[in-house]
Amino acid sequence: MAFVLIFLSTLQNVFANESIGISNYHPSQFVERAETPFFYSIGKQLKYGLNIDETAPSLFEGSWFNGDLVMVYPSPDNQKVAIVSNRKLYIARLGRQPLLALENVDHYSPDKMIAGKVYYKWPTLQWHPNSRFIYIARDKKQWFISNQLFSEDAILVRIDIDNIGKVEEVIPDFRSNRYFFVGIDNICFNYAPGDGSVIWKCSSENGVSKARSLDATGIHLDNGVVLAGPRFISYEPNIYESAIWMGLYGFSVRQIDNRQDALFHKDAPNTSLLVFNAGGNIKGHRVNGILQSGGSVLPGGRYILLNMVDDGQVLLDRASGYYRKLPKSTRVFRNLNNTHYEDFVFSIDNRPGNSFNHYVPALP
Repeated sequence: MAFVLIFLSTLQNVFANESIGISNYHPSQFVERAETPFFYSIGKQLKYGLNIDETAPSLFEGSWFNGDLVMVYPSPDNQKVAIVSNRKLYIARLGRQPLLALENVDHYSPDKMIAGKVYYKWPTLQWHPNSRFIYIARDKKQWFISNQLFSEDAILVRIDIDNIGKVEEVIPDFRSNRYFFVGIDNICFNYAPGDGSVIWKCSSENGVSKARSLDATGIHLDNGVVLAGPRFISYEPNIYESAIWMGLYGFSVRQIDNRQDALFHKDAPNTSLLVFNAGGNIKGHRVNGILQSGGSVLPGGRYILLNMVDDGQVLLDRASGYYRKLPKSTRVFRNLNNTHYEDFVFSIDNRPGNSFNHYVPALP
Protein backbone atom coordinates (compact mmCIF):
# COMPACT_ATOMS: atom_id res chain seq x y z
CA MET A 1 0.00 0.00 0.00
CA ALA A 2 1.58 3.28 -1.05
CA PHE A 3 0.81 6.77 0.16
CA VAL A 4 -0.13 9.43 -2.38
CA LEU A 5 1.09 12.89 -1.46
CA ILE A 6 -1.58 15.43 -2.31
CA PHE A 7 -0.89 19.07 -3.13
CA LEU A 8 -3.00 21.01 -0.66
CA SER A 9 -3.50 24.62 0.34
CA THR A 10 -2.80 26.06 3.79
CA LEU A 11 -4.49 28.60 6.04
CA GLN A 12 -1.72 31.06 5.25
CA ASN A 13 -2.58 31.11 1.55
CA VAL A 14 -3.98 34.33 0.16
CA PHE A 15 -6.01 33.41 -2.87
CA ALA A 16 -5.77 35.29 -6.13
CA ASN A 17 -9.22 34.09 -7.17
CA GLU A 18 -12.21 33.99 -4.82
CA SER A 19 -13.81 31.08 -6.70
CA ILE A 20 -11.12 28.60 -5.66
CA GLY A 21 -12.73 25.48 -4.13
CA ILE A 22 -15.42 23.01 -5.19
CA SER A 23 -16.60 23.74 -8.73
CA ASN A 24 -20.35 24.19 -9.15
CA TYR A 25 -20.83 23.74 -5.40
CA HIS A 26 -24.11 21.86 -4.90
CA PRO A 27 -24.28 19.67 -1.75
CA SER A 28 -26.86 16.92 -1.28
CA GLN A 29 -28.44 15.28 1.75
CA PHE A 30 -27.78 11.68 2.76
CA VAL A 31 -26.93 9.64 5.85
CA GLU A 32 -23.61 7.82 5.61
CA ARG A 33 -22.82 4.54 7.34
CA ALA A 34 -19.17 3.75 8.00
CA GLU A 35 -17.89 0.19 8.18
CA THR A 36 -17.15 0.52 11.92
CA PRO A 37 -17.88 3.22 14.56
CA PHE A 38 -15.44 6.12 14.92
CA PHE A 39 -14.82 9.15 17.15
CA TYR A 40 -15.69 12.59 15.80
CA SER A 41 -16.27 16.06 17.19
CA ILE A 42 -18.54 18.92 16.32
CA GLY A 43 -17.16 22.04 17.93
CA LYS A 44 -16.43 21.18 21.57
CA GLN A 45 -18.57 18.03 21.62
CA LEU A 46 -16.97 14.61 21.14
CA LYS A 47 -19.20 11.86 19.75
CA TYR A 48 -18.99 8.24 18.55
CA GLY A 49 -20.96 6.37 15.94
CA LEU A 50 -21.28 5.05 12.40
CA ASN A 51 -22.16 8.45 10.96
CA ILE A 52 -21.64 12.14 11.73
CA ASP A 53 -24.77 13.24 13.56
CA GLU A 54 -25.10 16.61 15.26
CA THR A 55 -27.95 15.28 17.45
CA ALA A 56 -26.07 12.20 18.73
CA PRO A 57 -25.21 12.11 22.46
CA SER A 58 -21.78 13.42 23.43
CA LEU A 59 -19.09 11.40 25.21
CA PHE A 60 -17.35 14.58 26.28
CA GLU A 61 -18.02 18.31 26.01
CA GLY A 62 -15.37 20.98 26.50
CA SER A 63 -16.02 23.82 28.92
CA TRP A 64 -17.42 27.09 27.64
CA PHE A 65 -14.20 28.97 28.44
CA ASN A 66 -10.98 27.57 26.88
CA GLY A 67 -12.75 24.24 26.32
CA ASP A 68 -11.64 23.58 22.75
CA LEU A 69 -10.61 20.01 21.98
CA VAL A 70 -6.90 20.70 21.46
CA MET A 71 -6.05 17.08 20.72
CA VAL A 72 -8.03 13.85 20.64
CA TYR A 73 -6.15 10.51 20.73
CA PRO A 74 -8.27 7.36 20.16
CA SER A 75 -6.90 4.16 21.71
CA PRO A 76 -5.69 1.34 19.43
CA ASP A 77 -8.80 -0.71 20.31
CA ASN A 78 -11.04 2.28 19.40
CA GLN A 79 -12.96 1.93 22.68
CA LYS A 80 -11.59 4.93 24.57
CA VAL A 81 -10.02 8.27 23.82
CA ALA A 82 -7.59 10.70 25.47
CA ILE A 83 -8.64 14.35 25.22
CA VAL A 84 -6.58 17.48 25.81
CA SER A 85 -8.82 20.43 26.68
CA ASN A 86 -8.38 23.52 28.87
CA ARG A 87 -4.84 22.35 29.83
CA LYS A 88 -6.20 19.10 31.22
CA LEU A 89 -6.09 15.48 30.08
CA TYR A 90 -9.34 13.52 30.15
CA ILE A 91 -10.16 9.92 29.34
CA ALA A 92 -13.53 9.20 27.73
CA ARG A 93 -14.78 5.61 27.52
CA LEU A 94 -17.85 4.23 25.83
CA GLY A 95 -20.81 4.04 28.21
CA ARG A 96 -18.98 5.74 31.11
CA GLN A 97 -18.43 9.21 32.47
CA PRO A 98 -15.22 10.98 31.37
CA LEU A 99 -12.31 10.86 33.83
CA LEU A 100 -9.87 13.66 34.62
CA ALA A 101 -6.40 12.12 34.34
CA LEU A 102 -3.99 15.07 34.57
CA GLU A 103 -3.86 18.83 35.04
CA ASN A 104 -1.21 21.29 33.81
CA VAL A 105 -1.09 19.73 30.36
CA ASP A 106 0.56 21.99 27.81
CA HIS A 107 2.60 22.24 24.60
CA TYR A 108 6.34 22.80 24.32
CA SER A 109 5.89 26.58 24.34
CA PRO A 110 7.73 28.17 27.30
CA ASP A 111 5.53 31.28 27.49
CA LYS A 112 2.31 29.85 28.98
CA MET A 113 3.57 29.02 32.47
CA ILE A 114 6.24 30.25 34.83
CA ALA A 115 9.69 28.71 34.28
CA GLY A 116 10.26 25.80 36.65
CA LYS A 117 6.58 24.87 36.88
CA VAL A 118 5.83 21.16 36.40
CA TYR A 119 3.61 20.27 33.45
CA TYR A 120 2.88 17.42 31.02
CA LYS A 121 3.77 17.66 27.31
CA TRP A 122 0.70 16.60 25.36
CA PRO A 123 2.59 16.20 22.03
CA THR A 124 4.47 13.27 23.63
CA LEU A 125 1.29 11.36 24.54
CA GLN A 126 0.99 7.80 23.24
CA TRP A 127 -1.25 4.84 23.93
CA HIS A 128 0.32 1.52 24.83
CA PRO A 129 -0.64 -1.15 22.24
CA ASN A 130 -2.86 -2.88 24.85
CA SER A 131 -4.99 0.33 25.16
CA ARG A 132 -4.77 0.22 28.95
CA PHE A 133 -1.85 2.60 29.52
CA ILE A 134 -1.09 6.13 28.40
CA TYR A 135 2.47 7.45 28.25
CA ILE A 136 3.35 11.13 28.43
CA ALA A 137 6.42 13.19 29.37
CA ARG A 138 6.34 15.23 32.59
CA ASP A 139 8.66 18.21 32.57
CA LYS A 140 9.46 21.60 34.05
CA LYS A 141 8.98 24.79 32.08
CA GLN A 142 12.22 26.12 30.62
CA TRP A 143 13.14 29.66 29.65
CA PHE A 144 13.59 28.94 25.95
CA ILE A 145 11.78 26.69 23.48
CA SER A 146 15.08 25.12 22.34
CA ASN A 147 15.64 23.88 25.89
CA GLN A 148 12.03 22.73 26.21
CA LEU A 149 12.15 20.18 23.39
CA PHE A 150 14.99 18.18 24.97
CA SER A 151 14.76 19.15 28.62
CA GLU A 152 16.99 17.48 31.20
CA ASP A 153 14.07 17.60 33.66
CA ALA A 154 11.74 15.50 31.51
CA ILE A 155 10.52 12.11 32.78
CA LEU A 156 8.37 9.67 30.82
CA VAL A 157 5.44 8.55 32.96
CA ARG A 158 2.71 5.95 32.54
CA ILE A 159 -0.96 6.25 33.51
CA ASP A 160 -3.07 3.17 34.21
CA ILE A 161 -6.56 3.72 32.77
CA ASP A 162 -7.98 1.17 35.20
CA ASN A 163 -6.42 3.11 38.11
CA ILE A 164 -6.47 6.69 36.87
CA GLY A 165 -4.77 8.11 39.96
CA LYS A 166 -1.68 5.94 39.45
CA VAL A 167 1.11 7.84 37.65
CA GLU A 168 4.27 5.71 37.38
CA GLU A 169 7.69 7.09 36.41
CA VAL A 170 9.10 4.95 33.60
CA ILE A 171 12.21 6.66 32.14
CA PRO A 172 14.08 9.47 33.89
CA ASP A 173 16.22 11.96 31.93
CA PHE A 174 13.83 11.65 29.01
CA ARG A 175 15.34 14.31 26.71
CA SER A 176 13.21 13.12 23.85
CA ASN A 177 10.27 14.04 21.65
CA ARG A 178 9.87 10.76 19.73
CA TYR A 179 9.64 7.18 20.95
CA PHE A 180 8.11 3.80 20.13
CA PHE A 181 7.37 0.52 21.92
CA VAL A 182 9.20 -2.76 21.42
CA GLY A 183 7.52 -5.87 22.84
CA ILE A 184 5.54 -5.40 26.06
CA ASP A 185 7.56 -2.97 28.20
CA ASN A 186 10.57 -1.88 26.12
CA ILE A 187 10.74 1.67 24.76
CA CYS A 188 13.18 3.20 22.26
CA PHE A 189 13.50 6.98 22.09
CA ASN A 190 15.60 9.70 20.50
CA TYR A 191 17.81 11.46 23.02
CA ALA A 192 19.74 14.74 23.07
CA PRO A 193 22.95 14.29 25.13
CA GLY A 194 23.62 18.02 25.16
CA ASP A 195 26.41 18.27 22.58
CA GLY A 196 24.14 19.24 19.70
CA SER A 197 23.59 15.66 18.49
CA VAL A 198 20.58 13.36 18.76
CA ILE A 199 21.07 9.64 19.37
CA TRP A 200 18.78 6.70 20.07
CA LYS A 201 18.45 4.86 23.38
CA CYS A 202 16.23 2.02 24.53
CA SER A 203 14.82 1.17 27.95
CA SER A 204 14.39 -2.48 28.96
CA GLU A 205 14.42 -4.54 32.17
CA ASN A 206 18.24 -4.25 32.00
CA GLY A 207 18.11 -0.45 32.17
CA VAL A 208 18.67 2.25 29.57
CA SER A 209 21.32 1.74 26.90
CA LYS A 210 22.32 3.35 23.62
CA ALA A 211 20.86 1.67 20.54
CA ARG A 212 23.63 0.57 18.21
CA SER A 213 21.72 -0.71 15.15
CA LEU A 214 18.42 -2.06 13.86
CA ASP A 215 18.11 -5.05 11.54
CA ALA A 216 15.84 -8.01 10.82
CA THR A 217 16.81 -9.73 14.09
CA GLY A 218 15.95 -6.78 16.31
CA ILE A 219 17.38 -3.63 17.89
CA HIS A 220 20.95 -4.13 19.14
CA LEU A 221 21.97 -2.19 22.27
CA ASP A 222 25.43 -1.32 23.59
CA ASN A 223 24.80 -3.42 26.73
CA GLY A 224 24.45 -6.57 24.59
CA VAL A 225 20.65 -6.78 24.75
CA VAL A 226 18.75 -7.40 21.52
CA LEU A 227 15.12 -6.20 21.53
CA ALA A 228 13.33 -8.56 19.19
CA GLY A 229 9.66 -7.91 19.99
CA PRO A 230 7.12 -6.27 17.67
CA ARG A 231 7.46 -2.50 17.32
CA PHE A 232 4.46 -0.28 17.86
CA ILE A 233 3.74 3.39 17.37
CA SER A 234 0.67 5.49 16.67
CA TYR A 235 0.89 8.26 14.10
CA GLU A 236 0.46 11.73 15.58
CA PRO A 237 -1.67 13.95 13.31
CA ASN A 238 0.21 16.88 11.80
CA ILE A 239 -0.06 19.22 8.83
CA TYR A 240 -0.02 16.28 6.42
CA GLU A 241 -2.99 14.55 8.07
CA SER A 242 -5.29 14.96 5.05
CA ALA A 243 -2.75 13.50 2.62
CA ILE A 244 -1.97 10.53 4.88
CA TRP A 245 -5.60 9.44 5.20
CA MET A 246 -6.46 10.05 1.55
CA GLY A 247 -3.41 8.15 0.37
CA LEU A 248 -4.15 5.20 2.64
CA TYR A 249 -7.52 4.68 0.98
CA GLY A 250 -6.42 5.33 -2.59
CA PHE A 251 -7.58 8.92 -3.08
CA SER A 252 -5.50 11.51 -4.92
CA VAL A 253 -5.90 15.02 -6.31
CA ARG A 254 -4.56 15.78 -9.79
CA GLN A 255 -4.47 18.78 -12.06
CA ILE A 256 -6.76 18.32 -15.06
CA ASP A 257 -6.20 21.69 -16.78
CA ASN A 258 -4.87 25.17 -16.05
CA ARG A 259 -7.91 26.15 -13.99
CA GLN A 260 -9.13 22.91 -12.40
CA ASP A 261 -8.01 20.01 -10.19
CA ALA A 262 -10.02 16.86 -9.50
CA LEU A 263 -10.32 14.13 -6.87
CA PHE A 264 -9.76 10.55 -8.07
CA HIS A 265 -9.70 7.06 -6.59
CA LYS A 266 -7.36 4.24 -7.55
CA ASP A 267 -10.31 1.96 -8.43
CA ALA A 268 -11.38 4.37 -11.20
CA PRO A 269 -8.26 6.43 -11.98
CA ASN A 270 -9.77 8.19 -14.99
CA THR A 271 -13.13 9.12 -13.44
CA SER A 272 -13.17 12.28 -11.33
CA LEU A 273 -15.19 12.22 -8.11
CA LEU A 274 -15.14 15.97 -7.48
CA VAL A 275 -13.76 18.95 -9.41
CA PHE A 276 -12.11 22.00 -7.83
CA ASN A 277 -11.43 25.45 -9.23
CA ALA A 278 -7.71 26.02 -8.82
CA GLY A 279 -5.32 28.91 -9.15
CA GLY A 280 -2.24 30.53 -7.75
CA ASN A 281 -1.71 32.36 -4.49
CA ILE A 282 0.54 35.36 -3.94
CA LYS A 283 3.50 33.02 -3.42
CA GLY A 284 2.98 31.44 -6.82
CA HIS A 285 1.81 28.06 -5.46
CA ARG A 286 -1.08 26.22 -7.08
CA VAL A 287 -4.00 25.87 -4.66
CA ASN A 288 -7.44 24.29 -4.85
CA GLY A 289 -9.01 25.11 -1.47
CA ILE A 290 -8.29 21.77 0.25
CA LEU A 291 -6.57 22.20 3.61
CA GLN A 292 -3.60 20.03 4.53
CA SER A 293 -4.97 19.21 7.99
CA GLY A 294 -8.41 18.15 9.16
CA GLY A 295 -9.16 15.76 6.30
CA SER A 296 -9.93 12.10 6.90
CA VAL A 297 -11.61 8.97 5.52
CA LEU A 298 -14.28 7.10 7.46
CA PRO A 299 -13.68 3.41 8.26
CA GLY A 300 -14.18 1.28 5.17
CA GLY A 301 -13.00 3.92 2.69
CA ARG A 302 -16.32 4.84 1.12
CA TYR A 303 -16.67 8.32 2.63
CA ILE A 304 -13.97 10.98 2.50
CA LEU A 305 -13.98 14.16 4.61
CA LEU A 306 -12.49 17.18 2.87
CA ASN A 307 -11.58 20.21 4.96
CA MET A 308 -12.04 23.19 2.64
CA VAL A 309 -10.95 26.79 3.06
CA ASP A 310 -14.21 28.38 1.96
CA ASP A 311 -16.65 25.45 1.85
CA GLY A 312 -15.99 24.15 5.37
CA GLN A 313 -16.07 20.40 5.99
CA VAL A 314 -17.57 18.32 3.17
CA LEU A 315 -18.28 14.57 3.23
CA LEU A 316 -18.18 12.80 -0.15
CA ASP A 317 -19.76 9.41 -0.83
CA ARG A 318 -17.40 7.71 -3.28
CA ALA A 319 -20.08 5.22 -4.36
CA SER A 320 -22.73 7.75 -5.39
CA GLY A 321 -20.63 10.83 -6.03
CA TYR A 322 -22.87 12.92 -3.77
CA TYR A 323 -21.43 15.14 -1.06
CA ARG A 324 -22.95 16.89 1.90
CA LYS A 325 -21.92 19.84 4.02
CA LEU A 326 -21.03 18.87 7.57
CA PRO A 327 -21.77 20.91 10.72
CA LYS A 328 -19.24 23.66 11.33
CA SER A 329 -15.95 22.55 12.97
CA THR A 330 -16.40 18.83 12.35
CA ARG A 331 -13.34 16.61 12.92
CA VAL A 332 -12.87 12.86 12.64
CA PHE A 333 -10.39 11.06 14.92
CA ARG A 334 -8.93 7.65 14.16
CA ASN A 335 -5.93 5.72 15.46
CA LEU A 336 -3.39 5.10 12.73
CA ASN A 337 -0.66 2.70 13.86
CA ASN A 338 1.81 0.29 12.31
CA THR A 339 -0.22 -2.76 13.41
CA HIS A 340 -3.14 -1.75 11.19
CA TYR A 341 -1.07 -0.29 8.36
CA GLU A 342 2.11 -1.62 6.79
CA ASP A 343 3.66 1.57 5.43
CA PHE A 344 5.69 2.66 8.43
CA VAL A 345 9.45 3.00 8.51
CA PHE A 346 11.39 2.58 11.76
CA SER A 347 14.89 4.03 11.65
CA ILE A 348 17.63 4.19 14.29
CA ASP A 349 20.59 6.08 12.89
CA ASN A 350 23.17 7.52 15.28
CA ARG A 351 25.43 9.11 12.68
CA PRO A 352 26.50 12.68 13.62
CA GLY A 353 24.16 15.34 12.31
CA ASN A 354 21.29 12.97 11.61
CA SER A 355 18.76 14.51 13.98
CA PHE A 356 15.64 13.43 12.07
CA ASN A 357 16.06 9.71 12.57
CA HIS A 358 12.58 8.67 13.62
CA TYR A 359 9.69 6.55 12.40
CA VAL A 360 7.58 8.02 9.66
CA PRO A 361 4.60 6.82 7.66
CA ALA A 362 6.15 5.91 4.32
CA LEU A 363 5.62 8.52 1.62
CA PRO A 364 6.80 8.42 -2.02
